[in-house]
Amino acid sequence: MNAVFSVVGAPAPPIVGSDPEAEGALGTIAASRVHWDHLRTALGLRVMADFAVASGYSREAVLVSTGLLPEELDRRDTLVTASQEIAATRNLLALFKNRPGLGLEVGREFHLTTYGLFGFALLSSPRTVDMLRTAMRLMGLTFAFPDFQAEITPDGRFSTRLSGQGVPEDVRRFLVERDLAATLNMHTEVFGGNSAGIPILSVHSEFPATYSDPLCGVPVEFGAPETAIVFEREYLTQALPQACPETARESIAQCERILSERLGRPGTAGAVRARLGRLGGREDGIAAAARELNMTERTLRRKLTSEGVSYRQIVDEVRAALAEELLMVQQLTATETAYRLGFSDLSSFLRAQRRWAETLPRFRRY
Repeated sequence: MNAVFSVVGAPAPPIVGSDPEAEGALGTIAASRVHWDHLRTALGLRVMADFAVASGYSREAVLVSTGLLPEELDRRDTLVTASQEIAATRNLLALFKNRPGLGLEVGREFHLTTYGLFGFALLSSPRTVDMLRTAMRLMGLTFAFPDFQAEITPDGRFSTRLSGQGVPEDVRRFLVERDLAATLNMHTEVFGGNSAGIPILSVHSEFPATYSDPLCGVPVEFGAPETAIVFEREYLTQALPQACPETARESIAQCERILSERLGRPGTAGAVRARLGRLGGREDGIAAAARELNMTERTLRRKLTSEGVSYRQIVDEVRAALAEELLMVQQLTATETAYRLGFSDLSSFLRAQRRWAETLPRFRRY
């Protein structure tokens, strides 16, 4: 995969106490720093599949050639590749005969809850600018394909631009407009579902005009030079109704750890990690991993050692991350989480939690 790893380990931007004048200065405020070719949860795919189901199609029809089973879409611990999501997008477009504006329709079905801990981090941010910087920093935890850039424009407005450069051409419009609508949905939901208090001036799409419904009460201007949302500049310093700096800090810390574990290990370790993610943490042994990676068990151990990590360490890190997601976001019981992760019984899972608390940085028992 072609992830940009500079996001991992970079100094975290402050979420409180930023300089208001700096937030009003001309130029870039924040930009996404992770390429779209990264692992993501299957819940974005579920939104698309269920949109198809509501129109009389089946999940199976959306999942053709993805290697995914319909029931896997209901599990937050199922990780999929960007190529699998692109394959599903092609299937969806074929089912709807490339209906123009389909991306905008589907994007409206994405909600803050779809994003798990990432959504909590945004919801609890003190102000819009804090939410914005957090979103850009943690973009690798979303389903987004475009690059995002937030800036103060020369005419003094606040603009968020989306660029689909590098996204496969046949799915570019759908994915850019899907993420445009999803972004507007998130702004609205942060304010309790009421778009009236959000000073949106205009919404632009670089694609031809074909869709008439407004987004957040604002008509979409098609055929524009770029895809963007334009707000009044004062929106940046607007306080969020569910602000809680302590919750925001804790959510951001956990999101950064999950992001680091998804993106931060290239090479053989990354391949092993991705495989465990696809298995939902249900570990089936190093011998099975070696076979799937077309190498001997001895070679796999040697390669992992050269990268400074062991197979057992990767298993623990992946399972610990998934356990936190299942316990905190999905609010499963410890017994349900143990079963989901493939532990033989609850006591084995609890012993593993104690070990993770001692050996993994920032892991917390719940």
